[in-house]
Amino acid sequence: MVTPGSRTRLFDRYELLEPLGRGGMGVVWLADDTVLQRKVAMKEVNVPADLDPDEAEAMRARVMREARAAGRLNHPNVTTIYDVVRDDSRTLIVMEYVDAPTLTEVVTREGPLPAASAARIGLALLSALEAAHAQGIVHRDLKPGNVMVPAAGNVKLADFGVAAVQGDPKITMTGLIVGSPSFMSPEQAQERHATAATDLWGLGATLYYAVEGVPPFDRGAAIPTLTAVAREPPRMVSRGTALEPLLLRLLQKDPADRPTLGEVRAELVTAVDAGTPTVDAGVATVAGTPTLVEGDHPETDDGDEPWVDEDEHWVTETARRRRGAWPVLLVAAALLVVAWFVLPRFLGGGETPNDRQDTTEQNDRDKQRDTTELEDRDSQPEESAADEEQPRQGGEVEVPADWVGHDVADTGSTVAYPAEWSVQQRDDTTADIRDPQGGRYLRVQYTDSPKDDAVADWEQQSQSFGTRHDDYTEIAIEPFDYPGADTSALWEYTYSDGGAQLHAYNLAIVIGGRGYALNFQTRENRWEESQDLWQQFVAGFDPAL
Repeated sequence: MVTPGSRTRLFDRYELLEPLGRGGMGVVWLADDTVLQRKVAMKEVNVPADLDPDEAEAMRARVMREARAAGRLNHPNVTTIYDVVRDDSRTLIVMEYVDAPTLTEVVTREGPLPAASAARIGLALLSALEAAHAQGIVHRDLKPGNVMVPAAGNVKLADFGVAAVQGDPKITMTGLIVGSPSFMSPEQAQERHATAATDLWGLGATLYYAVEGVPPFDRGAAIPTLTAVAREPPRMVSRGTALEPLLLRLLQKDPADRPTLGEVRAELVTAVDAGTPTVDAGVATVAGTPTLVEGDHPETDDGDEPWVDEDEHWVTETARRRRGAWPVLLVAAALLVVAWFVLPRFLGGGETPNDRQDTTEQNDRDKQRDTTELEDRDSQPEESAADEEQPRQGGEVEVPADWVGHDVADTGSTVAYPAEWSVQQRDDTTADIRDPQGGRYLRVQYTDSPKDDAVADWEQQSQSFGTRHDDYTEIAIEPFDYPGADTSALWEYTYSDGGAQLHAYNLAIVIGGRGYALNFQTRENRWEESQDLWQQFVAGFDPAL
């Protein structure tokens, strides 16, 4: 272990200045190269104390071999390895010093990035991986902490010192995890061979962190996190919806199911073109980026979501026991689900407040072109009449014959959904059903301790939600005439998230002592086309009394 004193000199060349960071493989120091008169980063690779001499020597040999392999890389998006030095007790890798924050530091300081900005960083990382893979080098530890994001210049991928060279014999080191559990791939978690597809998983996990602000699988400790990586789906994407389809493909458990480098590049370019980022390829500080946007469903980082807040909402102690460490994460995901699917025709009696306005007021609105599209739509008398005929519970809506069913917890209740949509069981009380094309979600939640007034609870949550979301508009909260329900309410609202205009329904149903929520969200430009789908979801819910 190197301990810096006053200008500690190593190998008669490098003077240690200060530690830059610490990782699973060792400490990184800022140092002066006194021969070439430049600042360098020196990574000291520590040998775990519990390794026997043969294993320790094998590890040192591996470091030397991998450093030599990584030293062959000469790419503007890769930190250059200058030298590797070793004596009887120490092995250090001498690398290019990049005076820039890591992606972890950028997100911590600035908040999650817009999808287009993250995609630009992704393209830089992809270029680095292409260069490495062309030489048979797998990074194996691609994570935000290894991504350097300068205020000007190129994004750089660092720490190829733990790269695995394809074809080299595997060195087994008992008890040593090389990599970061939150960003390790399933094959690494299960101690299988790392390939180029392993780095694509790391890219997906890193981009997920960039747009969401949290890792996709972190559970607070190494073993639970590795278990989630190997067996569980990632957390729902709440901010970076433009990148969601790509992220889900990159985070496939089977390496063979992950996209190719070319496919990833095409989707990242599309995401860049679709947005208007304020950063260049090497800049990650984004003016005005919010520190947190909770997402599609009205919930927040402090547990305040319309359906499962631990203090205010319908789900009480039973759901808290089942959720364990999940509440904050589910909060960020559930907001996405609620914030996207509610139509006036379903609000109490099939009428909206605008439906009940008189014809004179309607004609006045028809003459004004500065009224909103929503007001124009809701004020049409023929729509009001049609809405009067719509069954609010969806009983007359036909559920497509090719839809499949999902069991809601262990209640015997089911909800039908399109066969091509995917289901992610978040915990015992919550499941997410998502459109494979991205952008639309249905979240189904259950509690055995519901509140007794759905309207009052939704009104309370609307006030709370509006204080923490941009451009929030409560369109309506009204009783919902669900057959046999003790209490039921439908909440419709809109808000903006990262520049995207979102529209949502949240339907609460308390029946037979059980509480359910059907939360449906979409972008505003898909709201009208999604109404039939929403009616089918409502009609396809069976409380199984």
